[in-house]
This record gives sequence, C-alpha cells and structure tokens, in this order.
Amino acid sequence: MSVIGVVAEYNPFHNGHAYMLRQARAQAGAQAAVAVMSGSFVQRAEPAVIPKAARVEAALRGGVDLVLELPVDFAVASAEGFARGAVWILHALGVVDFLAFGCEAGEAAPLVQLAALLRAPAFSAALRPYLDGGMAFAAARQAAVERLAGEDTAALLAQPNNLLAVEYCKALAEFDSPMQPLAVQRQGAAHGAAAPAGTFASAQYLRGLLRAGETGWEAFVPEGSARVLHREMARGHLARERDAVQLGRLRALDEDALAQLPGMREGLEHRLARAIAAGTSLQEVYSYAKSKRYAHSAIRRLCLAAFLGLRAQPLDALPPAIRVLGFTQTGAALLREAKQEARLPIVTKAADAGQAGEQTRHMLEKESAATDAFGLLTDQILPCGEEYRNFPVKI
Repeated sequence: MSVIGVVAEYNPFHNGHAYMLRQARAQAGAQAAVAVMSGSFVQRAEPAVIPKAARVEAALRGGVDLVLELPVDFAVASAEGFARGAVWILHALGVVDFLAFGCEAGEAAPLVQLAALLRAPAFSAALRPYLDGGMAFAAARQAAVERLAGEDTAALLAQPNNLLAVEYCKALAEFDSPMQPLAVQRQGAAHGAAAPAGTFASAQYLRGLLRAGETGWEAFVPEGSARVLHREMARGHLARERDAVQLGRLRALDEDALAQLPGMREGLEHRLARAIAAGTSLQEVYSYAKSKRYAHSAIRRLCLAAFLGLRAQPLDALPPAIRVLGFTQTGAALLREAKQEARLPIVTKAADAGQAGEQTRHMLEKESAATDAFGLLTDQILPCGEEYRNFPVKI
C-alpha cells in the first residue's frame, strides 16, 4: 500500500490537521497515514493541552492509522533536532513512501533547494560572521541565506511551517531517504493566529480557549476530537504551565546541573541561574534570561529541559527505537509489514522496552518520567505510571 508519513503535535487535533491529511492522501494516492507525534511536552516548551493517550485517540479518529512517538529529547528540541528525530523514525520504519507537511510555500521544490543550500559548506562560511558579531542564530541564518540566494529565498525562513519543512528536507537528504517530500498548501488561520479563518483556527488559539474555559472551540475541531477534549476536560486532565511546581524544580538545580542541559552554551548557565533565583514566575525567568543572542524560545526549552531532568546528548544522537502509541485496523496491518522492514526495534508495550536494548530502556524511562511530570501540571494531578497503563491505543 502507498503510505504517507507526517510529523505532528496534534495539540489539539483540529480541522486544519484533518484537511492536511485528506489532501496529502489524495495527492499521494495513499491508503494509510503514519504520524510521528510529540508526547507529553511539545516543541514550544510547554505541556501538551491534554494527555498523550487522548491526543493519540483524537488522531486515530481523525484520519491517522498508526501513531509513533517522538522521544522527549527531540520533541522539545530546536526545529532542527525536532525534525531530524521525527524524520529518522519515519525513515527507519521502512514502509513510508511520502513525507507530507503543510507549509506556506505550498510546493516542495523551493524548500528542497533551500535545504540543500543550508547543508552546503558555503552556507556555514556565510553564517559565521553574523554569529561572531553577536547575532541570534535565526537572524544570522536568514541574513546568510539572503546573501547567498537572495531576499525571496531568505523570506521562506520567516514563515514557521516553511522553516520546519526545510528542516524535514534537510533530514531526508542527511539520511539519503527514499521518502519523497510532499507539500500541502496551508489553509486558513496562520500559525499562532489570534482569530480563526472560516472553519480553521490555529492550535494556539484553540489552546487559549480551552485553558480559559471558554466555548466555541468545537466549530474548529472534528467531531471525534471534540468528544475526546470534552471528556478530558470533564476529568480534569487539562494541562498548563504551573509556576510553583516548575520553579520548585528549577530552584533545586545548581549551575553545574544547568551546564549539562541540552542546548546550553557559552556560559549561559550563569545567566539562567541568576534568572531562576530572581524570578517569581516562569515568565519572569524567561524575561530575565533572554537577550539579543539568546531568544525567548531557547530559554523556554532550557527551562523545560531542567524541569524534566534532560541532559545534553551527542550531536549525532538519534532515536534508538520506534515506539508505537496507537493504531487502527489499517495501522495494525501496516505495523506487521513494518516489523519485516524496519531499521530499528519496534516497541509496542513500554514494559517490553528492555528487550530492545539498554538505549531503548533508557528512552522509555525518560518518557515515563516526562509523563509523570506532566501529571503534576493537569487540573487534577494524575498518578505515576500512566506510561505503562495507557498504550498502545487501539481504535
């Protein structure tokens, strides 16, 4: 069967996600869809809006056949690390034909060309002077691309979904993957838009409504996703940042521990330690620690890594196994095929992770710890051990 793969957070699963899946399936003539999904915490360095198992269920009810997990180290990394880990999992599964993504550009060719430029030695040479001059990485990257390829090409990097798509294309090239990039024109509300457009609303807008206890969000999510969200809210499972819980962990760390965080560099641990000591809220910590060189998003990721107890990995680190979070009947058939083709061990039950090796066991232990930490941030605190009770989800 023809299979598309997507990288997603489904935080929450909404009409835009359903549209993207339908369009990608139609363009590829695909009979199945595989999603690599973030777990309990997401790339913008915050807890997902509802528990992972519920988001898996919404995805399966919304058009995904097989949901795989993006390990927490990659789920909360920069765009490059996030994309690299996710593409590696889809590549290693061995049965995905197309890597599909929504983007503002609407076509893959210019994004593939830009990805090739970013991997070229000429780009590294053009980038260095801007970084040495104290410019933040994102601004330096855009300036270097403009210098090499012109303003129109550089402008692609200013749009968030294009940026992620370029990182996916870079990873496809790095792994020499046979998966073909497949672009779907993004529709409706822009990423993070403050207002919906038609029946489309951004995930950020929907999270705001949900966390504020407001109504009207049902118009922007498929029926199956709406049922899941209503159920989880009724159970008190809505999650949000909680300053006292998260600051409590941050304040327990010394500078030596902060220095070991993924993404820490150039003595930033000293600045972050001062911000943690002075801040009376997470937002104050982020504000005190950020600077022209260290963006707010990077500080958020460092603080979340500190809260979760994550440590820096080797630069070439990749997920050591494929974790199955859920599947439909079609997904079960695809999974049987994948077990013959996969380049990595496939783990269906967390309790069996140790049989796939020490690295896989450690990966699952970190996921369990992250899910237990997530359970401290929901409206009703969840017990430990959810990781071993709730997966895989079957529809």
